[in-house]
Amino acid sequence: MTTLFNRKRTYFLLMLFGVTIGTLTLHSQTVILNKSNPLEKISRATLRNIFLGNNTAWENGVRIQIVDFSADNTLRKQFDENILDMSPQKVGMIWVKVTLSGKSIPPKIVHGEEELKNFISENEGAIGYVKNTNNLPQSLKLIPIIDE
Repeated sequence: MTTLFNRKRTYFLLMLFGVTIGTLTLHSQTVILNKSNPLEKISRATLRNIFLGNNTAWENGVRIQIVDFSADNTLRKQFDENILDMSPQKVGMIWVKVTLSGKSIPPKIVHGEEELKNFISENEGAIGYVKNTNNLPQSLKLIPIIDE
């Protein structure tokens, strides 16, 4: 009886730990927009469509400008795997197809969070993600990722 109880308790703790890790990983990036963007939250599905070139304009008609990190960046790897459910290499292959089809323009690649923040501050339709939300300029806003 005690062995069965211990197995159930272990299983429960592993499940709990797994759910907690998943939640932390999903939200280790924070989506940021130019403050003039009216969006207040974004679904994971919409975010995925944006970062794979399927959505090219915001609801107000402003062209979406994706800002991203290089494929070898750790934050990029986490975002691509956790939000897009793909490797950065697979995302890159999709962008080659999307670009060649003329459907969308590829993301602007930056080398650090400050460069990303500056670009989004200067471009109304820009979207990106950061890990460090300290000292965000007033021209930017954070929006939560929601699961729908």
